[in-house]
Amino acid sequence: MDHATTYHIGTGSTAAKYTTADTTPAIKGFLSLDAAAKGRRRGKKGQTQAGSPADAANAFLKCQFLPKLFAPQSSQDCGDTALVEQQFYDSLSELCTHYNITPIPSRQYGYPYNVTLALWDTERKLKDKVENWQTVRLTRREEWIFITSIERIDTGPYLYYIPVIPLYKMLHDCQHEKAGQLLLSLCSYLYQVAGIPYYRNEGSFLYWQYEMMEQWVAEEEDCEGKEEQLKEIEDARQIGDYIYKEIAGMKQLNAFAERLAVFGAGNDFEKECFDVAASAFALYTQFPNECIFRNGSREEEQEDYDEYYGDVLSMDKYISFYADTKGLLSENLCSTVNMNFDECIAKEEPCIQKHFDGEPVTGDLSFEMRLFALIGDLCYILENF
Repeated sequence: MDHATTYHIGTGSTAAKYTTADTTPAIKGFLSLDAAAKGRRRGKKGQTQAGSPADAANAFLKCQFLPKLFAPQSSQDCGDTALVEQQFYDSLSELCTHYNITPIPSRQYGYPYNVTLALWDTERKLKDKVENWQTVRLTRREEWIFITSIERIDTGPYLYYIPVIPLYKMLHDCQHEKAGQLLLSLCSYLYQVAGIPYYRNEGSFLYWQYEMMEQWVAEEEDCEGKEEQLKEIEDARQIGDYIYKEIAGMKQLNAFAERLAVFGAGNDFEKECFDVAASAFALYTQFPNECIFRNGSREEEQEDYDEYYGDVLSMDKYISFYADTKGLLSENLCSTVNMNFDECIAKEEPCIQKHFDGEPVTGDLSFEMRLFALIGDLCYILENF
């Protein structure tokens, strides 16, 4: 499966500032921001041949232009350039071995241009080859210079909200009860092990969003669909508490393997449920103690965490269980969340830094990549039930 059932966060793709927009319908399939950024390309037929002779033009086009000189800040103040060069190329060798790339010959150009050229070439090759790669930079630790590579998952302008009311309906539908129990075990894994926040916990971001929505609906005299929203709020509370009791205990998680083993898919829908549950169990087996927030990294560190938390789109704000995708309550909730995110100046996403400083390089984002895909598939199933 390749699905995502989520809501847009605004309309832009800029991480530093989000543009608020009306809540959009659910989206099937992750949006590729790269496709929108490529723009138009000029075709060969539309180009007029220049007046220069063909041989001269071809010779010009075959030339390779090297990047402009940019002396990396970390190496500018180091007095022993020979030592800096040696440390840099030792680090570059580690990086190239790790990513299996071949560096461009650059030593002959002399310092600091050789360092600039090597970094430029490395960035170009990593961008083409390494998924989730973001940038490389020179790092200085006391008298030691080495390269740091940063990998970061682009989670896109989405809310990864998992609805629980459709799951409740599955559990109380005799035709879909077995599939519902399978997904219940999956959700128990997501909550207990993967650490997905639950909207009925007071410490969660969405708990207070629902509280504010309830207060607003109750106090607003001219509220559109007031009775309908009050009913949806009560359902969100009662059903949310019911599902929480189920997934917070060990019973559902302990039954995960057995339910997979005896489950027989009788139709396409049940096959989708089995596939997403099997993917989740495989992830659980391979990463039995890993949490979605294990590599959460803000774009910058802040001393005043409370003040910064209000300005950052942290992962616990856009990843969560919630009540439902349907109804006025859901529409108004997502609109309110979008307006809150409009004020964010930074976004927290899974991110790792690999330091090529002579020590073993470990860590990757494979767990997070599989988990985000899993959440998308699960949301698709629940929203279309």
